Amino acid sequence: MTDQQIAFWDVNRDAEQLQHLDRDEAVEYWLDEVDAAEWPALLTVYGYARAVVDRAKLCPLESLLEYLDDWYGSDDASEPTPGMRAAEELFVDAVLADYQVQHCRVVAEEQIDVAQFVRDHCPEWAKPGNDNRGTVRKFLAEHPLGAEASKGKVTP
Repeated sequence: MTDQQIAFWDVNRDAEQLQHLDRDEAVEYWLDEVDAAEWPALLTVYGYARAVVDRAKLCPLESLLEYLDDWYGSDDASEPTPGMRAAEELFVDAVLADYQVQHCRVVAEEQIDVAQFVRDHCPEWAKPGNDNRGTVRKFLAEHPLGAEASKGKVTP
C-alpha cells in the first residue's frame, strides 16, 4: 500500500472532486451509477492522499520585512531577529494546524474483483424481484468465480 494516509478513494484516476472516504464506498457508488452490462470483471480503484505542505517554502517573515522595508524602511534590507524567527515559527505552526490541504495525489491503486465485491457488499442487488438489477444477476452468472476465472475486461 503506502505510508501516506489515504484521505479519499475513487475509480477515476483523474477525479476532480474527491468525496469517497472509503474504498468500498467509492466502488459501490461507481457500480450503482453504471449499468451492470458495462461492468468490467476487474475495477481499478485509486487511493488519494493529501499533498504535504513544503514548510521550507513558507516565508511570511521574509515577505513582511520586504513590505515594511519598501514602505517604511531605508534602502538596506532589514535582517530578521531571533525573536522574529521564533514568532514566524509559531505563526506557521498555527496556520498549518488549521489549514485543510485540498490538493491530493494518487498514492495507491487496487484491483477489485467486481463479482466478488457485489457478492460480499451488495448481495441485495442480485435478489429476484429487484426489477432494476436483472443485469446484475446476469453479470454474476457470467462471473461465477470472480475475475480470475472470467478473464474479464479491466476498467477503461
